Amino acid sequence: DAVAGGPTAAHSVVRPVRVSSSPSAAAAAGALAATLALAAALPATLAALGEDLTLNGRTTLWAALWPQATASPWIGHGFFGYRAAEEVETLRALLGWNARGTHSGWLTALLYGGAPGLALWAAVWLSAARRATAALTPGRDARAAALGMLVLAHLLWSLFESNQLMQMNLHAALSGLCLSLPAPARRRAPLPVGAPPWRRAGII
Repeated sequence: DAVAGGPTAAHSVVRPVRVSSSPSAAAAAGALAATLALAAALPATLAALGEDLTLNGRTTLWAALWPQATASPWIGHGFFGYRAAEEVETLRALLGWNARGTHSGWLTALLYGGAPGLALWAAVWLSAARRATAALTPGRDARAAALGMLVLAHLLWSLFESNQLMQMNLHAALSGLCLSLPAPARRRAPLPVGAPPWRRAGII
């Protein structure tokens, strides 16, 4: 009986496996490949830039400041509240240089405002990164694409420097410029009959 069906029966059972070619899968694969390549080339890249694996003492600084972040994780220490005089001297003795900040915008947000401050900082940059990714898609305006590249470069900068949160300078101004990118259009599903007014107004 199994043979009686012939090729038609076999075709109905054995189906070819299709490999997904969606843009999101391709982007995820590209991001993974780029991460692995960066990790492999990191020591040589840092040496070429005059850095070492501690990023010129940054990782040592972050490890020294982490206990202060965990000491007040919900409300933080306020603007420069973590820099007591004795702690500054301890850091200088540990590092061998005077650390004027955390050298990380993300750690600064956590120390200044605790978990809420870090969440707000992350929301700002995730929104900016989403807009930058949309601006870099093919066919978009060249000026928006250039600003999108600036956003991604500035996001990388925020990992290793804290200028954006410490003072109003060029980096803070560039951060504001990055946030001026228009948000990508959202596709909304058709509203059901009898939807509440706030849904029809697009609030939620």
